[in-house]
Amino acid sequence: MGSYSRQALVDALVARLAEHMAFAKMAVGAFPDDPKVYEAKYLKHKNGAVLVAYEGTRRTGEEEVQTPRSARLQVVVLARSGSEGAAPFEAVEAIEEQLDDERVVLSDGHAFDLYVEADLFDEEENRVTFHLVRLRADLV
Repeated sequence: MGSYSRQALVDALVARLAEHMAFAKMAVGAFPDDPKVYEAKYLKHKNGAVLVAYEGTRRTGEEEVQTPRSARLQVVVLARSGSEGAAPFEAVEAIEEQLDDERVVLSDGHAFDLYVEADLFDEEENRVTFHLVRLRADLV
């Protein structure tokens, strides 16, 4: 089955989301490791942001049998009320429209079927609404 690049999977999801008109005026990217970049580029973006993070992988089935693996990813929506970005619920709907029950193929040839597992409202603070969409990506 071989290994795949975690960053390539995140980049593929970022590219898919960046194409959607709902996010045209929002910052779309991979969740940065540096908190200063997160705050300056995404948290303070005037129209909000959509961030993709790799959560982890797990193998299903018995070890001696080669079976599909699932990767877990998170898409975080920071929707700023009164901005030109997508409204919070429209943003979540657009993510589900772009990614649920879709296949993404990486440049190295690995393919993943994507499924939305959860849509969680986190909180609203200083006119910013935080939503988390959890995805499962099954290696095919």
